[in-house]
Amino acid sequence: MVINFSDGTFNAGESFKFSIDTDPTSIKGLNAPGPGESGSVGGLELSGSTVSVHFSTGAPYNAQLFTDGSLGGSKALVQGGLPDAPGISIAGLSSPAVTANTTHQVTVTGPANAVVRLLHVEGAQFGSLTFDPFEVNSAISVKNVCPNP
Repeated sequence: MVINFSDGTFNAGESFKFSIDTDPTSIKGLNAPGPGESGSVGGLELSGSTVSVHFSTGAPYNAQLFTDGSLGGSKALVQGGLPDAPGISIAGLSSPAVTANTTHQVTVTGPANAVVRLLHVEGAQFGSLTFDPFEVNSAISVKNVCPNP
């Protein structure tokens, strides 16, 4: 999606909000809202998607959508001067991965004393269509962890 503002119509200090409607391709041809409510996609399922804003000065800004704290929304703060996103890894695994181990040590890296949040979403696949590996069409469990509030 591209939105162009004419000169003088969007000024410093102003904000711009919008929403989109999206549905998983896995429910194509099925009755709404799809099996397991899989067509009821909210912003939460868009977490991790990148939002890019390009200004006429040529300055690009990118941010990733992240939960807004609700079960159905996400948001991104797009502005200059933000710290780099933290890194995350799980010992012995690379992404994407399948494991039978139910306990893992998650390592988060970033600036000292920074506040981080971990969003853990368990997904499921409803319907009988063929899907790509790791493709899901419904979030069935959501945990928002803030280990250092």
